[in-house]
Amino acid sequence: MNNLSESKTEGRCNLCGQQVNKDDFGYIDDHLSVDKVWGYGTPLDGETHKFDLCYDCYTDLINRFVIKPEVTSVFQGLEMV
Repeated sequence: MNNLSESKTEGRCNLCGQQVNKDDFGYIDDHLSVDKVWGYGTPLDGETHKFDLCYDCYTDLINRFVIKPEVTSVFQGLEMV
């Protein structure tokens, strides 16, 4: 099940608080959902952090990256008709 529907901030972006909408079928609009378990030797040892970002906040975040994320297309190699 999706973190967004189970989180304390149900249906909202953790960064800006914007409502993340569901369509008529109950599916949540596309967003980034992070579920990170921190490993040993970090100050957050053993903690799990969960958060969701709307498209706008995700875009703003990656635009600040010095090294951009690797991006591939699910449509790569498919003939579009």
